[in-house]
Amino acid sequence: MCKQYYSIHFCACASIDPIPYPRNLENAEGKQDDYSDTHLIWKLNRYLGNKNSSMMGEMIMPLQRLSEEITTDQLIIDLKQENMFDFSYIPKVGDNLIIRQAHIYKPIKGFPRPDLYDYISLIYRNGSWQDDFYNVFSDKTRMYKKGVIKFRSYTQKSI
Repeated sequence: MCKQYYSIHFCACASIDPIPYPRNLENAEGKQDDYSDTHLIWKLNRYLGNKNSSMMGEMIMPLQRLSEEITTDQLIIDLKQENMFDFSYIPKVGDNLIIRQAHIYKPIKGFPRPDLYDYISLIYRNGSWQDDFYNVFSDKTRMYKKGVIKFRSYTQKSI
């Protein structure tokens, strides 16, 4: 018997910027199914140090799971075993990998859709990726790379 598996690939060559919706929604009531479509995007940030900020607020905390395939535990395992990026990358201490859903299409006034706040965050420390996040109010980071997550499927025979 064969079982289908998926591997994640961090593609930096694909844009994460929303694109214009290909149709006019104003005359398409009830026919806007793909307007709410999402994809998974990633950002790789470099840690720069502490901020001198007195700004306060409430942070949205990262999750442990975005989908069946995207979990912090599985990402940590996969990142140890292979280079999942489509560019030459050696993690530096403090690098922060953030994965989240984003709408594919730009918003259209008068046609709301759900907000997307959920994300996973990993930080590279002590030679491995760890389930952790930076505080946006006290930690300063700079985006290093970004892109779209692609899935590669493969079949493996069961014994």
